[in-house]
Amino acid sequence: MTSTVSTSISSRISPTPTSSSSQSETPSPLADPTNLIPHSPGLDEYHLYTGNGSIAAGWPHKADWMSFSDMFSTNIPLIISSCRLFHVTPNTLDEILSIHRAILTISTATNTDARFILAIILQESNGCVRVPTSFYSLRNPGLMQSHNGPATCNEDATPIYPCPYATIEEMIREGTAGTFEGRGMGLVMALREGTEGGMVDDVGRYYRAARIYNSGSIDPSGDLGKGVATHCYASDIANRLRGWSLADDGCVEGADSVIGGQEQPEGRMVRVGLMGVGLRRDG
Repeated sequence: MTSTVSTSISSRISPTPTSSSSQSETPSPLADPTNLIPHSPGLDEYHLYTGNGSIAAGWPHKADWMSFSDMFSTNIPLIISSCRLFHVTPNTLDEILSIHRAILTISTATNTDARFILAIILQESNGCVRVPTSFYSLRNPGLMQSHNGPATCNEDATPIYPCPYATIEEMIREGTAGTFEGRGMGLVMALREGTEGGMVDDVGRYYRAARIYNSGSIDPSGDLGKGVATHCYASDIANRLRGWSLADDGCVEGADSVIGGQEQPEGRMVRVGLMGVGLRRDG
């Protein structure tokens, strides 16, 4: 697994100077448990999902998701180029490997599916470790634009290079386990609130949790494409879990809900969480 991920990244990334200390502290990738459960090979295309996030409404089964390893490998080109959007130093090989290991580490620690964590990271920052800290109704730092957590490698427009493994892991911990600020919304809380009737095996709870993570709540109608913040968020997450990475998307932000249509390619990049963060996780 270590050589597969490292080789896949190395084949796409130009050598970037790093200090010997940063290289020595970067652990090798961990094994991927999602390879052992039914999963899909994935397809880089976008399908617009609407409604309440249920299988009955046409949302994907969990078996339609890629394995974590395949999903991560598919998104390496996006993660490599992600920092261009923010005009900061690109991710290094060590930093990308750190993201991989940290996701699996926090996934195990919080009992949260690693693929869901990765999908949120891609949505919020495209995987740029030096993503700026955003400020709207509250401060949202790091890879997952957490609820006022301390971990970041870009505070006050001062990027940190290289971004230490410990900071990368803490960014992912804060976005997943939550923080101590306000409700401290993280994926664990969002999944709990998105679980209907105690049905913890319901895949729809992931799509509902994505909407909650983005906006703090679900519209009273139950429609994940309505309400405040980023209307396309839950549909985007479902597509990322199925393999969407660089293809054009088919979700357009409407005034009250998502609508079908073809956005420009840059529309997907604009829909990182930075654009809707002021309306989410402020409870």
